[in-house]
Amino acid sequence: IILTDYRLPDTNGVELTKQILKFCSDPKPAVFAVTAYSTKERREECMGAGMAGFISKPITLEKLRTTIYSWGDRQLTKISLEASTRPARAVRRATAVEEGWKELKRISTSDRKLAAEHAHRLNNLCRSLNQIDLAEQFELL
Repeated sequence: IILTDYRLPDTNGVELTKQILKFCSDPKPAVFAVTAYSTKERREECMGAGMAGFISKPITLEKLRTTIYSWGDRQLTKISLEASTRPARAVRRATAVEEGWKELKRISTSDRKLAAEHAHRLNNLCRSLNQIDLAEQFELL
């Protein structure tokens, strides 16, 4: 999660967000605008740039909590819809985990760095399948 002010010395939060999202790989970070300029137009500009939310100043813990929870609820809904509409994709991913595990066992004795990178990819894949216990095992590797 990234919090950025709308007004920055050399740029603004909208341009900064565009650059962050352009250069970050998936999953992209959630960028939230923090600003005293809380107009409808400013909010639309920020959301149009790909920001996850908008928090008007002064920031309170309650505003921050509400904004982040709202974003989290939208993400859970999106993830649930994707999971329910793509069962074949989940099967392919589960097969990819099995194949990945075989490959990890094969390379683990010859190239520890490559094995660690492979375990990291499998960790992410398992998390996307909501196989948290398995993901945590790959994380330990």
